[in-house]
This record gives sequence, structure tokens and C-alpha cells, in this order.
Amino acid sequence: MEIQQSIPILWGITLFLFLIIIYLLVSLKNIKSRQQSMMRGQNGVSLEEIIIKNVNDIKDIKQNIATIEKDIVDINAKLKKAFTKYGAMKFSAFDDVGGDQSFALAVLDDENNGVIISSLKGREGSNVYLKTVENGNADISLMSEEITVLKEAKKGR
Repeated sequence: MEIQQSIPILWGITLFLFLIIIYLLVSLKNIKSRQQSMMRGQNGVSLEEIIIKNVNDIKDIKQNIATIEKDIVDINAKLKKAFTKYGAMKFSAFDDVGGDQSFALAVLDDENNGVIISSLKGREGSNVYLKTVENGNADISLMSEEITVLKEAKKGR
């Protein structure tokens, strides 16, 4: 009689397990459906193709960054040679000419190389002079005004 009493319990357990199996099958079907949808992507593009495209895009971006970094190094090297510092002043070169019509202009790069341009205005005319500067020193003697603008330029104004 014990076996007959346990048959309904076995049927109950079997029915319960059968319901769990049905639930798991439905859940598995939903998971497969979502996986297939994800793998298809938008407009039929697969996830694998999207990943490959993104990897290629990252490679292109890395190459672009390397090119940009090289360009920045080149630009910085050129900028060091550019005239970025200056000194200027107007003055009266001769007692008989007023109005501070003469001038001196010094332009230098980061290494204090450059030129000094001077214009001396007199009654008879005007003369322009160019003097080169290397490492902060002129190649020939300087007037006091030229010395002043060279010092000003060296300060990095």
C-alpha cells in the first residue's frame, strides 16, 4: 500500500519537473532569439562585423595620432627658429632732426638668433642697417639704442 500512496506524489513531482522543463525551454528560446537579434545588429550587420570595423577604426585613429604627434614635434622645432621675441624703440639720431623719426628693431628666436634693423633719419636722407645676432651677440658693434632693443628682445618680450 505504500507504493500506491507514493504514486500521486511521483506524479506531482513529475508534473512539477515537466513544468520547469517547459519554463526552461521557453527561456532558452527567448535567449536564443535575443542572441540572434544581437548578432544580426542593425540592418543585418553582424556583431562580428561591427567589432572588426571598430578595431580597424581604432588602428586608423592610432595612426592618425602618431602622425599628429610627429607634426607637433616638427611644428615645435620650426617654432624655435621663428622670431618670437622683439625689442623696438624710436629715437632722434641727429640733433638737427626732431620727431624721433629713426628707429631700431631687434627680432630674435628662442636661441637669441636674429637681426637688428636700424633706420637713421637725417636731413639729407635715411639709411637702413641690418646687423645679424647669433646667440645674443651682434656680429658688429652696436649703437646704444640697438643695445637697448637687443636687451629688451633677449628678455622675451
